[in-house]
Amino acid sequence: MGEVRLALPWPPSTNNLFVNVGNKRVPSRDYTAWRKEAGWTLQAQRPPKFKGAVTIGIELCPAHSRRYDLDNRSKALLDLLVTHNVIADDNADVVREVSVKRVDGGAPCTVIVREA
Repeated sequence: MGEVRLALPWPPSTNNLFVNVGNKRVPSRDYTAWRKEAGWTLQAQRPPKFKGAVTIGIELCPAHSRRYDLDNRSKALLDLLVTHNVIADDNADVVREVSVKRVDGGAPCTVIVREA
C-alpha cells in the first residue's frame, strides 16, 4: 500500500474541540462542523485502509496570519482518520510517529499516512 496523501480543511485546535455543558464534555459546534466537512472531503479521496502500524506526516498551510501551535492541530486529524477507518487506532501501537510542519503552499492541511 505504501502511502497516501490526503488534502483536508484547516483543523481546529485541540483547545477548542470540546465544551462543557452541565456535567458533560461535548464536541463544540466548530469541531462538529469541521468533522462533517473534513469527513466528506476525506471520503471523496477514497483513502485506503491501513491495517497495521503507520507513521503520520501533517503539513499545515494556513490561509491566515494568526499565530497557532503546530502540536494543537494533530488530535482532530488523527481522530478523523480513526473514525473513517483509514487507520485502526491512534494509540502508540498503531501510530508510531507523528510529525507536523508548516509549509508555504498547497492545501490548508495535508496528511500523509505511511506504512511503518
